[in-house]
Amino acid sequence: MKEHLPTVRRAMTTFHVVHLAAGRLTAVHPRFQQEKYHCRGREDDPLNKCLKALLTSKKR
Repeated sequence: MKEHLPTVRRAMTTFHVVHLAAGRLTAVHPRFQQEKYHCRGREDDPLNKCLKALLTSKKR
């Protein structure tokens, strides 16, 4: 890209940054849950509550 358009800068919107971070968090969460607690997460589990709060927050 630099060869053809040397003055172009790459940019990401806040939406895209949050979307990528949420995707990574969702991908890592089950593995972390299994390694730490040796079971799947439950709805009342603190780790699941944190994940849900991060992913469904109105303020991002």
